[in-house]
Amino acid sequence: MKNLYRISAALLAATVAFSLVGCGDETGGADVTAAPEVTDIAETTAEPETTAMTEPELPPADFEGYEFRFVLQNDGYGEWKGRELGEGEQTGDTLNDALYERDLKVSELYSVSLKPLFTGDLVRLLKNTVTAGDNACDALFIQAPQLTAPAMNGLLFDIKQLPGLDLENPWWDAYAAKTLSIGGRLFFTYGDMNICDKDLTWLVMFNKKIAESYGVGNLYAEVADGKWTFDLFRGKCAGVYNDLNGDGVVNDDDLFGLVTPYDRTMLAFLYSCGVETIKKDESDLPVYAMDSPKLEEVFSRVLSLYFDGGCALDVMRVSGNWRRTETMFSSNQILFYVECMQNVERMRAMQDDFGILPVPKYDEAQGEYINMVCDFATATCVPASAPDPARTGAVLEAMNAYSKMLVMPAYYEVSLKTKYARDNDSAEMIDLIFGRRYFDLAYIYQWGGSIGAVMKLAGKGDENVVSKLESLREKTEAAIQKTVEAYAAG
Repeated sequence: MKNLYRISAALLAATVAFSLVGCGDETGGADVTAAPEVTDIAETTAEPETTAMTEPELPPADFEGYEFRFVLQNDGYGEWKGRELGEGEQTGDTLNDALYERDLKVSELYSVSLKPLFTGDLVRLLKNTVTAGDNACDALFIQAPQLTAPAMNGLLFDIKQLPGLDLENPWWDAYAAKTLSIGGRLFFTYGDMNICDKDLTWLVMFNKKIAESYGVGNLYAEVADGKWTFDLFRGKCAGVYNDLNGDGVVNDDDLFGLVTPYDRTMLAFLYSCGVETIKKDESDLPVYAMDSPKLEEVFSRVLSLYFDGGCALDVMRVSGNWRRTETMFSSNQILFYVECMQNVERMRAMQDDFGILPVPKYDEAQGEYINMVCDFATATCVPASAPDPARTGAVLEAMNAYSKMLVMPAYYEVSLKTKYARDNDSAEMIDLIFGRRYFDLAYIYQWGGSIGAVMKLAGKGDENVVSKLESLREKTEAAIQKTVEAYAAG
């Protein structure tokens, strides 16, 4: 097979233990002064990324065989190893071959060779690249929480300032760019070249066999009619419990209406119900919004689902092994399994059919279904020391443009919809799920530890979310202000 990449024999070998936990707290600085006309940052709706497109119109350039280096997560990250670039040759795998074709087109268009560098400590490589000025890499895919300190410390290039890169183009996530910018500056974002953020989009899977047994009705129709609300979802979960082994103990050997990680899924439900922790003022600056009555209301309703009625289970509380949820679902012990999109792929060997749904919304008046992107999705960033910003902008623009044309159809239509989804309705649900996703600045930056506190309270079943957030408010607002000042100074 034709080999596309020039991969050195000694790829970067540093390996770190993989963690799903976000970065630590940001503290210091003065209180935030809220500007007038605070806006709702949830108003932008991205188009589903499966729209067919023709050959993108990109300006020609000749970069004379330049070796453009992308830094990706290595094998130490397990299933989250970076896969934004393919294997460097055609293998017969639909997604890999689409990646290969895209990379070949960009290589020929700009006379560049594309080199993946896999490492376990991506932030260290970024720091060394900038401080040493050795041009060791051109772009990186790093988990968003790990990018907050580099963004504040001047290690990243403002993506909005890259010549030849247009965030208005459909191959960039418009909502991500709007949400993740601070004061008009954007140091990391997402486009169609990114795959990890798609894998980490939250959704609901349901077991069709159990759904039929319990008469839950046509869930696809409920979604299509705008009736797939949290209250309806909670009602479907209620009453679905069976002590399958008859031991009189509620554990992971039983049948449940809902099994999910209580902490992260609490956030998914808050966001899907339209709760925002941060808003933006007229200067694109983040403003604290965790004091909304709606947050308290939705939090309480979710806790009621988790802990009242015995229909829900957090596997970590009884087994300490989050993977146990996967075997429970495939063994027909779970009606609703709320997790990330990658779990659809993990269920490919499941014998019984399952369906895919968006996370339920607040009420029928809410216009759209909103689906969380988990915080540790790897984002695109560029070192502040980029020696040729125009070249970097051109290559990233082309990689994302051809990703929309070639890679996303392979990812959505073939991998998710044809290979893993079990019916046409689920395929339509995937379009709906990716049509409106939610990125939360407070979740990514972990300002003041507020979001971590919400997750911890959810896991324990503690209803005191209002008092806890209020106790952290000064610290959180100070952390927000520190970030704002760092962005302004950079």
